[in-house]
Amino acid sequence: MLRYVNSRRREAGLPGRWLIRLAGLLVVAAFLGACGGGGNGNGMPDPDPGGGGGMPDPPPGDEDEMDITGLEEYGSIVLGIEEDDDEFFQNDFDDVHTSRSAARDEALDKCRSRDYENCREVLWFRNACGAIAYSEISDRPPRIEFTGVGWGTSESAAERNAVAACEKAARDIGDVADDCSGGSSSFCGQAGSATPTGEASTIPPLNIDTGEVVGEPTPPPSPTPPPSPPANQYVANSLGYSSRGWAWAFGSGTSAAAAERAAQTTCRNLLGQTCQSTYRAVANGCLAIARSECNRNEGCTRPAFGRDAEPTRAEAGTNAIAACERGASGSRRGTCRVSTSDQGQPGVVCVGTAR
Repeated sequence: MLRYVNSRRREAGLPGRWLIRLAGLLVVAAFLGACGGGGNGNGMPDPDPGGGGGMPDPPPGDEDEMDITGLEEYGSIVLGIEEDDDEFFQNDFDDVHTSRSAARDEALDKCRSRDYENCREVLWFRNACGAIAYSEISDRPPRIEFTGVGWGTSESAAERNAVAACEKAARDIGDVADDCSGGSSSFCGQAGSATPTGEASTIPPLNIDTGEVVGEPTPPPSPTPPPSPPANQYVANSLGYSSRGWAWAFGSGTSAAAAERAAQTTCRNLLGQTCQSTYRAVANGCLAIARSECNRNEGCTRPAFGRDAEPTRAEAGTNAIAACERGASGSRRGTCRVSTSDQGQPGVVCVGTAR
């Protein structure tokens, strides 16, 4: 059988339970007395000839230690942060109950009723003992409080595990805890038929001057979402002839129709009339126009033109020249090249991601 031991450091959660059990025993004793005990004249022998009313005197001993029997019990330790005169301390609250959730909820209620911050369960156990250990606070900065919890099948085992967890919390940040055993406290639930078990949480150290957790890993930054792809850009080319000569113009926009309208408008402004030919708009590419050199002394009556759209400037220019050369025959003889127009319009334009 395990025993209940009051917390040596802070309030524990069970004295009220024992008052309830004691009251129950007194009710039973009163009922037995009414039914014939204590020389009431009904012929039944008095179970306590000394007149004690059927309640034996409790055995002498430490009032903090009580034998307990009954159903299986769960224990819970909840930890909260208290601010006092610009200092921060972790304080524990505990409770035992016949269900894990009830033990946890009772301990959480105690913590929250004191308006402590960050109340959370750090240990639970069944049919066992639980303990919490605190380090002494050193005067050297930074002033850090280390805390550990543990459980075991005896009070001493639970305390050893709590002290070990407290010291490990210090080692994990390259420090040495100052006397974790000096602030340990423990309590036990009663033994039941189920195997004793429990689970302890790791408690990060606390800087009592700032209230900040020490050595807690910084969460990784949220991944930066990839940039949205740029909106498509289109480019078109218009070509025409008037009394002003040959002219071409490029136009760009976020749609094919917008690019073609822009090319036609610029070309019309250059010629003074509508341009006769518009090369279809292309998205995120390069559009080039090549013209042949037309020498009238060599019988050339009109130049040849070639246009092409490709992902790169160089490819567009090469293919536009090839297209021009295929048409530069007979009356359109001459060398084809990509060049600026007579009106100063470029021979190749790239839009979007094309280069």
